[in-house]
Amino acid sequence: MKAWGCIFFIAMILAGCGSAPTSNSDSDSKKSPEQENPAPPEITGFVMEQKKDQILVVSPLDSNSESTANAMWVSGAPKDRWVGKQVEVWVKNGVRESFPSQAEAEEVKILEMSHVEGADLEASEALSKAIMEIPGDKLLAVEMISYVKEKDVWEIQLTRIDSRNEDLETIVADR
Repeated sequence: MKAWGCIFFIAMILAGCGSAPTSNSDSDSKKSPEQENPAPPEITGFVMEQKKDQILVVSPLDSNSESTANAMWVSGAPKDRWVGKQVEVWVKNGVRESFPSQAEAEEVKILEMSHVEGADLEASEALSKAIMEIPGDKLLAVEMISYVKEKDVWEIQLTRIDSRNEDLETIVADR
């Protein structure tokens, strides 16, 4: 019986040593974004199309790079108007390889674009208007979004990322 008592006592001491210290500090209870999502997002890009709870996210093109755009249909996006917004997407249950790839959202985070002085529209609103003007599929990658103050317009350069690789330039009035 003494042996069981010693084992119980040792187990209690070990359990106490393994517990994390507690703190009443507010900084300990708040997690930074890096702590909430330690893994990088699966895709970062612009939402080019939306169908109910699915969004088509396409990574932007870098004109100085030979890399191609990545595209992903993401299901389970929270209810919102997504087209034109820049987002980061974390997925759950893996990515189904196809083009565009497909995945279920674990988290979708909107990346705030800075306000452009003198512009009435936000860049995401201008992009959304440009996308709506383009007929056909929305497999489009953003190359550039620029506000031209002298003309009070947004210049938006897009590229179709399907087999055509067609460059498109759209002008959106800032109103």
